Amino acid sequence: MATITLNASAYNEAIRCAKRHNLSVDDYVVSLIYKSSNAQREDSAILKSVDELSPVLKEVLSIPLQGKMNPEDVNGNEAREEYYKEKYGI
Repeated sequence: MATITLNASAYNEAIRCAKRHNLSVDDYVVSLIYKSSNAQREDSAILKSVDELSPVLKEVLSIPLQGKMNPEDVNGNEAREEYYKEKYGI
């Protein structure tokens, strides 16, 4: 077990947040540390080219998509709007 020293205002804020999440201060601080370290790992993720993927993933990715896909609509916003217009008349 190790000890961490916090100033009074930071400790009081940790108490308040821990209560809001129904956690002890210790569990709350530990969860923040783990979340922070996971976020840093996710930021450093490297995308692989299709050629570097396993054969199983290549096969899944080669399944043709249903409908038409606009290559400019990378995040799907236009497709989502079109779907809502068709379904709900929005």
